[in-house]
Amino acid sequence: MMAAMRQRVGERLAAQFAGFRETLDEDQRQRWDRGLAALAGARRAPLYLLEGGAVRAVMVRVGASDGSWTEVSGALQEGDEVVVGTERPAP
Repeated sequence: MMAAMRQRVGERLAAQFAGFRETLDEDQRQRWDRGLAALAGARRAPLYLLEGGAVRAVMVRVGASDGSWTEVSGALQEGDEVVVGTERPAP
């Protein structure tokens, strides 16, 4: 189901920007196509920010990861405090 949805998104983006794509040279087209494929195939996930002592969820696109570091893009700004875990009080 997700693969079909990603394919439809990719097709819709390709159709929407077909005129623009035709103005590009071959190298630019290849880079454009890779970028559209990455955009259409990107996973979305919630990320939690700490703002004034409160936690706020924002949706981000998740990119490449090596298991320790993960590329994210979305409604983030440099200096945002990201929640990476929780601490439970001792019983």
